[in-house]
Amino acid sequence: MASENGEHLGEVDGQGRIRLQSQESPAAYKMRAARQDEDGYAILISVLAPRDWLLDNGFDKTADLIRGNNDVVRVSFEDALDLSDNIAVQLTCEQDFRGSHDNFLRAYPEFAATLEPGGA
Repeated sequence: MASENGEHLGEVDGQGRIRLQSQESPAAYKMRAARQDEDGYAILISVLAPRDWLLDNGFDKTADLIRGNNDVVRVSFEDALDLSDNIAVQLTCEQDFRGSHDNFLRAYPEFAATLEPGGA
């Protein structure tokens, strides 16, 4: 996981959409990244999704998160979702990325403002 291994690079927020079958809903998401080695990164993406919306739209274990850059990421819930779960449930995805720092920022532009020199 991005926070447990390697050099922690930071956390960022993003705005996107969660898609389940043909239905979409706005969704805020968080990303954490860690550098694993010279050209390896681990990224954890999490999104809080409304339980009732997920259940009403036939959620099983996975949904698509459409990130702010229109990249589609498959996010999942660990257990079977039902009405006993919290009203907002966390869906997650862990990704590995290999490439240069510049390629990382192209793939994950949400980090550009915090990782580039002079960024916010």
